[in-house]
Amino acid sequence: MSELRVEEALHWELVALQRRRTLLPATVPVAVITLLLGLLMSDCWGVRLGEWWRGERTWTGERRYVPAVTPNPDALASIDWGLLHERLLPRWGLSLGWGRSPAKEHALFAAALAETSPDPNLVSLLTGLRDVARTAPTGQRQRIEYLAWAWNEYLGRSGVPWYLDWNGLVGSGSSGLVIQTYAIRARSTFRVGDRTYPLLVLERADHLNVDDAALGRTGVRDGAAQVLVGAVRDHAELRVWPLLHELSSHATHTDGQFASAVSAEVRTALSPEHFAVLARTAPSFRALLLMRDAVGERRDCGSRFRLRRPPIRGYPATFRAELMRLAERTNDWPCPPVTVDEAAAIDLESEVLARESELAPALAELTAHLIRGVAVHEARHVADGDPSEVFRQPLGCPACRDGLSIAARAEVSAYLASFADEATGVSSLHQACRVSTGGSANAIALGYLLSQLVPGGCAAGPPPDLQTRARRLERALFKRSQRITFAPTPRRLADDIGWVEP
Repeated sequence: MSELRVEEALHWELVALQRRRTLLPATVPVAVITLLLGLLMSDCWGVRLGEWWRGERTWTGERRYVPAVTPNPDALASIDWGLLHERLLPRWGLSLGWGRSPAKEHALFAAALAETSPDPNLVSLLTGLRDVARTAPTGQRQRIEYLAWAWNEYLGRSGVPWYLDWNGLVGSGSSGLVIQTYAIRARSTFRVGDRTYPLLVLERADHLNVDDAALGRTGVRDGAAQVLVGAVRDHAELRVWPLLHELSSHATHTDGQFASAVSAEVRTALSPEHFAVLARTAPSFRALLLMRDAVGERRDCGSRFRLRRPPIRGYPATFRAELMRLAERTNDWPCPPVTVDEAAAIDLESEVLARESELAPALAELTAHLIRGVAVHEARHVADGDPSEVFRQPLGCPACRDGLSIAARAEVSAYLASFADEATGVSSLHQACRVSTGGSANAIALGYLLSQLVPGGCAAGPPPDLQTRARRLERALFKRSQRITFAPTPRRLADDIGWVEP
């Protein structure tokens, strides 16, 4: 029997025990002994029992961390958290991998350990992480998960706005850790029904060449909904901002079918001043994106020249001058790196963007608006998997199409919640349409929903009553349609103070 099936069977055995405990008290010791024997036969549950024995789990299976030493605020304040999370921990994690130098690993670990040395609890957690990562014991991944969770739990209780995650193991034998780290830009809570859950807005801090594949995720290790603000900011700048104006004569955007509806939704959410800034500048930024793509497409005729992604205030003046000189020298080539017309247009549109002093704050407000849509999606995931509801069956959808996997049903639930949100439903559908093809659970779920909500698919754009349709379908499939509320409600994302109310 697989670990998953063993774990599921044991979960329902625990539920049955809880239901019988007042009726058949004499049978409990026998049942517990039987359960423990079953647990010991599973490596995964053997690890769980070890955590329970060390006081790292409650009898109901919830993780817990008890610091060995009472935290000292002065000691914590003396630690350079940015240095530790941006450089020391990620570099040390990779140094554990095969082919690496033991001396280098020792030096990098010593540097990380020295930075945490003012706090004995952090020293203990970091040393434990090194011990388990340098060997390959049974249940290694589960142990690493616990230590990473304990690190975040301890920092959260201490008011330290940093977060550690690990993406997996690299190498073989002595495996390296891909440690991804984040600055916590905002902590909030959300409410679904009568329950309240945590929400984290995270900004990627390490410099590893590992991208975050999604705009948000469900923190299965800490039960929080998580929004990755860097990915949301990219989406805001590259896909939403260019839509906030009537399509101009020099550009036809691939997302044009969403332009009117997304613009109307964003106009309602943003301050009039900031929306006006974004609407004025959208054609210029869109033009820069199209010219960057046009330059890159000449690779087909042999050009190796590429333009990097345009900055939000346009390309710098010195770069534009060099670009024009290059265009003038090569304009007669059969396959020029950049033409004179392109260089002139890039100079013109960059000047338009450079004159807008409020562009960065306007984009920050747009990003905060889009964060809400991502947060609703992840919040529904968290609520659907609430471990405190031990007597509830796993998420069911009796009216769903046959063949939808558990993962696909979970995505159907989360997408419906985000499409039903009155503030960001259209923007959420626009974002989701980028994963409408493929074999992932997200794509399968979205394909099913599009057939129910948007018969013409993403190419047809959103229906005018999207939110109403989504709420109606949510009630038909899951027998509920719950409003998800946040405290505080996002309005802008400021570099210095994070997610704030108006």
